[in-house]
Amino acid sequence: MKSIIFLISIFFSSISCNQDCYEVIQIKEIEYDITGLNSGDTVSLENKLSENEFDYENDYRSHIFNSKFSYSSSYYGEEVIERQTNRRFVKRRSDFFEEKMRYEDNPTVVSAKPTGKQKQIGPYLCEEYIYESNHRPSLLVYVSLDHPFTYEYLHPDMYPGFVVARQMYKGGDMVVEEIYEIREIDCDDAFFDSIKEVKELLK
Repeated sequence: MKSIIFLISIFFSSISCNQDCYEVIQIKEIEYDITGLNSGDTVSLENKLSENEFDYENDYRSHIFNSKFSYSSSYYGEEVIERQTNRRFVKRRSDFFEEKMRYEDNPTVVSAKPTGKQKQIGPYLCEEYIYESNHRPSLLVYVSLDHPFTYEYLHPDMYPGFVVARQMYKGGDMVVEEIYEIREIDCDDAFFDSIKEVKELLK
C-alpha cells in the first residue's frame, strides 16, 4: 500500500513539474518597403509588402521559460537566465555553460522609448515603444504588460512585459516585423538538463 501511495505521489509531482513551462513562438512575419520613408518615419499598412504565417514547428530557435529560469537557443548557441537576478549563462562553441555579463549591465544597449500609444495584436493589448533613428525609419516594438518579460538569446533589450511584436531592419530597403505568442507546454528533458547544469554554476 505504501509503495502504491509513493508511486502515485511521484506521478502527480511529475505532472506538476512538467506543466509549468511556457514557450514563446513566432507565428507571423510581415515585410515592409522603406525605400520611400525618411529618417524618423515609421512603417504603416501602405508600406506592407507581404504578411505570412510562420512555420514555428520547423524554426531553428527555441525560447522556453518557467517561473525561475529562461532558456533560449539559436544557430549561435544556447542561453539560460536566472529570472530573479538576470544572471546569464551561455553555451557557444563549447560543451559547457559560462557566465556572461548581464544584459542590463551592458552600457552599449540602447533602450526603446514608450510612445504612450496602444495597439491590439491578437489577444494581447500592447504598449507601443520606439527606437528612433537619425538615418533610417524608426522601429516599433509592442509589449503586453499582462504577461511576463523574458530575455531571448542575442536580444539584450529589456521591457516591462512580453514582447508581442518587434520590427528589425532587413537590408537597406526593408523592415521585418515578427509577431509572437506564448503557449503553455510540458517542460522537456532538454530544458531541465540545461537548468541543472546552470544550477551547479549558481552554487
